[in-house]
Amino acid sequence: MGWITPWALALLAAIPAILILYFLRPRFHVRDVPSLMIWQQAVHIMEASAPWQKFRRSLLLLLQLLAALLVALAATQPFFYSGKKAADVILVIDTSFSMQATDVSPSRMQEAKRRALERVSNLASGQRVTVIEAGPVPVVKASRTDIAGARRAIGGLEAGFAAGDLAQALEVASLLQGEMDGAQVAVYTDRAPTQPGGAVWETLAGDKKNAAIRQAAAGYAADGTLSVSCVVVSTRTQGEVVLECRVDGAVHAVKTLSLADGQAAAQFDGIDQKAQLAQLAILTGDDLPSDNRMDVVLGQRGGMRALLATKGNIFLEKALSLREDILVDKLQGDSLPGGYDLYVLDGTDAPGMPDSGHALLFGPGNHVPGLGVGAIKTGSVALSPAVDATSQKLLQYVDAGAIVLSGYTPLELSGGWQPLLYAGQDVAAAFCITDSGCQVAFGFDLHASNLPLLKDYPILMQNLLSFLLPPVVPGETISCGQPVTFGLQPSTVEAFVVLPDGSKTALEVSTRATFDQTAMPGVYRVVQRLDGQGEGRQVTDAFAVAPAITGESLEDMPAPAFDGQGDGAQGWSMLSILPYLAVLAAFIMMAEWGVQHAGRH
Repeated sequence: MGWITPWALALLAAIPAILILYFLRPRFHVRDVPSLMIWQQAVHIMEASAPWQKFRRSLLLLLQLLAALLVALAATQPFFYSGKKAADVILVIDTSFSMQATDVSPSRMQEAKRRALERVSNLASGQRVTVIEAGPVPVVKASRTDIAGARRAIGGLEAGFAAGDLAQALEVASLLQGEMDGAQVAVYTDRAPTQPGGAVWETLAGDKKNAAIRQAAAGYAADGTLSVSCVVVSTRTQGEVVLECRVDGAVHAVKTLSLADGQAAAQFDGIDQKAQLAQLAILTGDDLPSDNRMDVVLGQRGGMRALLATKGNIFLEKALSLREDILVDKLQGDSLPGGYDLYVLDGTDAPGMPDSGHALLFGPGNHVPGLGVGAIKTGSVALSPAVDATSQKLLQYVDAGAIVLSGYTPLELSGGWQPLLYAGQDVAAAFCITDSGCQVAFGFDLHASNLPLLKDYPILMQNLLSFLLPPVVPGETISCGQPVTFGLQPSTVEAFVVLPDGSKTALEVSTRATFDQTAMPGVYRVVQRLDGQGEGRQVTDAFAVAPAITGESLEDMPAPAFDGQGDGAQGWSMLSILPYLAVLAAFIMMAEWGVQHAGRH
């Protein structure tokens, strides 16, 4: 025997309440008398009014107690089991961004929840339910819970803005299925079935009409102004969409795009260099409005500071001047001041090494930790690159074999230093990445090579500067749920990210900091507090996050018919005795009414 609402047994508290009222009630006996002799009965009247009298048999009391008992039992909705226990159920519910689409009314997500709740409602009381949310990372929202717990877990699910990892969620369901002795798996998603034989698959998708801004980027036009370009994709292979561009909140331009093969490109020019934010929006309505907007960050802080220590190297000065976002100071004096983002040290007589910060070294001496310098070698020798990923990045678009040296000092590496360029078997250049900063060292003077005369030289210098002074935040718009790696400055003492909703998340202060809380679209701001000269300074960068555009957002899939019955309804069946208790309680209450009016207390 079982109860659907066992908490209703609390109604049995009415039984002692009835008994207390029975013992406390006064018992008067009305008599017609012909004389004042009735006053002689005053003593009996007082005795009748006294509480806590000796129990006397009462038919009315017994009927009232029986009625209270039947009402309490009926409220628990009792039933008897018949048959065998049914298998437990695992529900996998997709909460990816595309589940926000309204081509299924009121939305794919709401319809998925409705169907899941309907399946749960058809389960037997003894069955247990596990609910798995298939978001960016699968989460078990309820484990082997009862029907009421499953309803709460399903009701709390909402579609996010990131792509969901349905494959990983199914792996979790498969592992749990093995632990639960063959539990049934039901999947609610807008994706095509991938396990048609292993799960009940409910695909939710209709005749969708959707256009989305898939990618956007900012750049400089020939006249020095900014421009923003983007690509719009759509489920409609023909037709038009209206695209608006706002710059710092004001309308900059509106264009009508003609769709060809389901996509169109647009570019907005003439944006002021001082602008900070562009906002693109598709004004044409569709079934997934959340992907009709995208933010593009325009203004970056710039103003990174570099210190150049040289006795006259025009090649270095010219290469550094090509970066307008780097402010270059020349060393004044014999010691290195702190607070710089990059130190460029040219020659073996450079005044030591900074305590922290990125460093670019040419012809270093023996004062660099972990870097030894051998005896000078002369004679013409060509260079060859190292093969690791970092070296390939630093030497991208550079023909290392074209670089010829007339003299160099071999570098001896330890303490995390790795080779970058080889001169025969000797290391001619190396790099090192530490928590306090990145360093690149060349064992030769630029004047002792043909490097400054090659077209590869400015490319190599830009590669080196991008490695040593990377942008703090990515320049392109990223997708929700995608982690971001920041290139924090070495002098940073505190860093945090301000999310679009205004909340803050602290960052670990290191050369490369990773941030993975990008669940919501909008503009994120990275704030660094630097330990600079004097009172220090604070810099702020920004990057944009957009909803994850996936195939389910733009592809149509027919939704299979749904029979409305969960497989878990088979197995244990319930024989409810509620109707019988209700009829019996009604009969008892009618009998009580008859006894009351008949005066048979």
